[in-house]
Amino acid sequence: MRRTRRRVLELGGAALATDGGGEATPTVTATPTAKPTDTPTPTATPTAAPPGDRPATDLSGFSEWLPAPSAVEFVPDTGYAFLGIATAQLVELRDALGDGATGSLTEETALPGLDTLADASAALRFARTAQVYEADFDRATAENDFEDLGFSRVDTYRGFTLLSAGDTRFGAVSDDAIVAVGRFSTEEEVDKRPATEAIIDAKTGNGERYAEAVPDFGRLDDALGSAHVLVARTHETGASFEGATGEGLSTHVGAEESRVRASAAFAEGADGAALADWASDAESFHGREPSTTVDGRVATAAALVPTGEIAEFPS
Repeated sequence: MRRTRRRVLELGGAALATDGGGEATPTVTATPTAKPTDTPTPTATPTAAPPGDRPATDLSGFSEWLPAPSAVEFVPDTGYAFLGIATAQLVELRDALGDGATGSLTEETALPGLDTLADASAALRFARTAQVYEADFDRATAENDFEDLGFSRVDTYRGFTLLSAGDTRFGAVSDDAIVAVGRFSTEEEVDKRPATEAIIDAKTGNGERYAEAVPDFGRLDDALGSAHVLVARTHETGASFEGATGEGLSTHVGAEESRVRASAAFAEGADGAALADWASDAESFHGREPSTTVDGRVATAAALVPTGEIAEFPS
């Protein structure tokens, strides 16, 4: 039975609001589910034509860390959720953002080698329990911090020190990155070393990456553009919007205005109308009417919003 417009919007909005659901990956807390109606949404005039390009951020190149889903035993081959935050840059922009937007980024953390998340230039979370932090830190201190948390050094791999606390929790440390898989908690009682090595393989160019194995993830990455905060995932066709294979949301923070984009990839023709209907009520756009474009199989809704109205980010 064909889904109704209401059901299509409910599914698509929920996917954009929760990273697709079902994974222990933090979400952009300011992102809502859709508020659909059964009648067509009137066409409104966008507040401004969002700029096509914005300066690169510390998230540039994030996809190099992401291995092909098939290389991670505990995620489906169709894809997994990803969250990336340019943490240090967001903290630098805190005076322009709403009250408390970056508060959690400056709180003390138990992460090995880092005092706060703001010490990292980029924080990535993906594939249920994987985390990567790019930062300027003391490698020996980070390795010792892992040991203080009950990890033991077990090997080296492509320039990384591998540490484990049993098979289900693994860490890796290089000169400029910290990797953890199952570091805090895990529901998958499987050996995390293969996933840890797959992440390192992807970053070092020795393994297939997410965007190579699932081209629609690469299409979403291109559509979402440069960002300080980005969430995206692919999934089986139709798990969100009818015919959709993945969704994502990005925010590029500016001193006065921030660009927000929501994109959805489709197996065949992009359903720009479904995305536009969802976006017209989405709190992510802070009351601004986004403009919607279609490029091949990807639809994107975008708007400029006042930076001071953005008061929440994930941590």
